[in-house]
Amino acid sequence: RRPTAPVLNRNRNLTRRHIATKSGNTSGKEKKELTKDDVEKIAAQAKAADKLTNMLLPERMITWRSPFFWLILAGVTYLHFYNSEQAEIEEEKEKQEKEAKRIEIEMRHSAPDSPAERAEKILLKQQQVETWEGKLMAVSKELESAERLGGSASESLKARHVHALSKLNQCKAALAELKAAQASAPGVGPAMP
Repeated sequence: RRPTAPVLNRNRNLTRRHIATKSGNTSGKEKKELTKDDVEKIAAQAKAADKLTNMLLPERMITWRSPFFWLILAGVTYLHFYNSEQAEIEEEKEKQEKEAKRIEIEMRHSAPDSPAERAEKILLKQQQVETWEGKLMAVSKELESAERLGGSASESLKARHVHALSKLNQCKAALAELKAAQASAPGVGPAMP
């Protein structure tokens, strides 16, 4: 004969109770009843653990309705605008420094030199012209001797000759400009030879 439904349910309930008591009572001792103090102690420990978790993981408790969310949003917005403003200030400082350097360079170049400074510059350029003339003559001699011996002059020797000639021409042009500036300067005597 087959058992009816209420009998099956009663057997299942009995089995569940039987398993629950056996798994909870493995040592053979009776389960100790918790006192009110024990329950309060366990509740306090749970609250402390929950509080610690909320402190370590605050985003768990933040929603758009919480005041902390709006505080964080305001802080992030403030920092964003502050950083943007600082970047603009830095760019402005750099522009001002560049402008100051440019003006200083213009002032140096446009400021008239004293007669002593002009004479010193002319003397320096004359020395440079003499130095490059000597280097050009030395390279020219090496080039001629290489060609006389029947060999072709090396590319580096030709490059040195072109470089010395170019530098000599630059120094002569700068010297001519300095002499012309000295001659046209008011209240200054004739240019140095």
